[in-house]
Amino acid sequence: MKIRSHLLILVLSTLLPILALSVIISIIFWREQRWALEQRYLERVRAISVALDRELEGHIRALQIFAESPALKTGDFRSFYDQAVRVRERQHNWVNLIVNDPRSGRQVLNLRRPFDAPPVETTADPATLERVVTSGRALITPIMKGRVSGEYATTVIVPAKTDNGQNYTLVAVIRQLAWLRFLLSYPVAPDATMTLLDQNGVIIARTLNNERWVGKRPAPALYELSRKSPEGAYKSVGLEGQLFYSAHSRSKIAGWTVATGVPAPAVEAILWSSIMTMAVAFLCAATLALLLAYRFGRGIIHSFESLGHSAGALISGTPLPAHSVVHVKEASDVARAFQEAAAQLKAQDAALRESQHKLRLQAEELEKQLIASGRLVSLGELTASIAHEFNNPLGIVMGFAQDLMSEKNPSDPDFEPLRIMYVEAERCAKIVKQLLEFPRPRSAELSVTSIASIVEQVLALTRARLYESKIETITKFQEEPLDVMADPVQLQQVLINLFLNAMDAMPNGGNLALEVMSHRGIDAADQPEVLIKVSDTGSGMDETVLPHIFQPFFSANKKSGLGLGLAVSERIIKNHRGRIAVESAPGEGTTFKIYLPSVESAAGKPASPIADAGSRSTATE
Repeated sequence: MKIRSHLLILVLSTLLPILALSVIISIIFWREQRWALEQRYLERVRAISVALDRELEGHIRALQIFAESPALKTGDFRSFYDQAVRVRERQHNWVNLIVNDPRSGRQVLNLRRPFDAPPVETTADPATLERVVTSGRALITPIMKGRVSGEYATTVIVPAKTDNGQNYTLVAVIRQLAWLRFLLSYPVAPDATMTLLDQNGVIIARTLNNERWVGKRPAPALYELSRKSPEGAYKSVGLEGQLFYSAHSRSKIAGWTVATGVPAPAVEAILWSSIMTMAVAFLCAATLALLLAYRFGRGIIHSFESLGHSAGALISGTPLPAHSVVHVKEASDVARAFQEAAAQLKAQDAALRESQHKLRLQAEELEKQLIASGRLVSLGELTASIAHEFNNPLGIVMGFAQDLMSEKNPSDPDFEPLRIMYVEAERCAKIVKQLLEFPRPRSAELSVTSIASIVEQVLALTRARLYESKIETITKFQEEPLDVMADPVQLQQVLINLFLNAMDAMPNGGNLALEVMSHRGIDAADQPEVLIKVSDTGSGMDETVLPHIFQPFFSANKKSGLGLGLAVSERIIKNHRGRIAVESAPGEGTTFKIYLPSVESAAGKPASPIADAGSRSTATE
């Protein structure tokens, strides 16, 4: 078999798998493109559902604001009736405003009736009104047909209360055409339809044959699937019998459902267009491949013929013909591969050196940690030898203070100094215990702690020394109370350490700023935190000192301190699942930032107006 035949078989054996792969890819592409179109329709109804929530929130907020009217608060229904008329004129989608008295079951006010007309029984479900009053939340009802007007409408009900404690419900009746206009305000594909369903799966508005289908159930597939899941995309049959690619999404506030349907022929025309484009592209590529194979095959054949002539010339001993020289690209590819391999080896060697450098740095860091651990052991031995001698005087001071306190009445002026003496002696005893436990840290005794209370205690304890040092304190607190899970004694110790460091950095006086605020965490969960900033206008620290300030026994001030304050503070903050950072520059002062996990309070959060999806009401008059 000639080489030409081999090349032809090679090309065909290459094209046939490509053909099979193209068929498989076309099927997958059809499915993926259909899924993408369904997701696009789903995203559209999601966006409209969000817009629907905003529209409903607007109605609820407007009605809640109106419920706070002074005329209603004081029971002046004559003035409130006039105000309601003006509000209805501005709210074009509101066809009526009603005030119901759940206790008597009567309408106190109805804009469709004269003010002086005798009260009538409310058309609303008493249980629904009672639920609105009891929960204090707004309610959006399903669509219903008015008993008198015969028009379809929806209602928004909010609780209202007078100054004397009388409970009412304020009802806004929204015409059905308002929701049809809402759907028509969003562009849709030609021949597509948009449908709005209430909590019970009944059509509120539909862009196609609205008057025919409003107040009725949608197509069975849409009804069943919208009741089963809050959103979805699927193929279904519409009310008029046409085949749709449909999607629906449920509103979070009212439980209403926004659905769309795009005619299947239009969607599948797009899909077939893409498939045909791929088929034509494959045929063009196959034709081009055959032409290129033929051309390059001729070149390969000529190369073999030239090599044959050269071999014959070599055997015969005649000079090689000039055209017998064959330039083999593979040889240059191999050389290029060796060059790339050499470059990769060089890069790997550089990476290995970098890894060795990092390992060396890690080893040095571990060595520093071992040295620090040795120092801690020495410190433990030293402090253990003096703890007994130090704790005994503290115990005597605490005992005398407690005895003197027992002899004093709490109203006695001397009682408070004795109490402070006892509390501070007790705190000193705890600090000594913490110093003993520094080489073997203990767990913090966490409890819900007010940051403001801790800061006030620290300021009270250091106020005299700050005054003597001519240091002015500037505090800034967030209005909302900020609580953390913390050990109050340990957290107080951290702030006192930072205050004392600030005093040492400002021997000639200055400003000490303390700021407490809420902060969002840096992790993926975005957990809330409390940020405590302690800033001074002292001498500051340079970049050679900053990396070492949290190391045990390192002190930027060589004249005082053992260099344990910041090391202890960092350990305390880490035990509280927090972190501490520092910013400083020579001559520009120093700022310490403490981040602690916040305690979220459930109290005081406003309840969002959420409708009861299963509730029914007939308050349309």
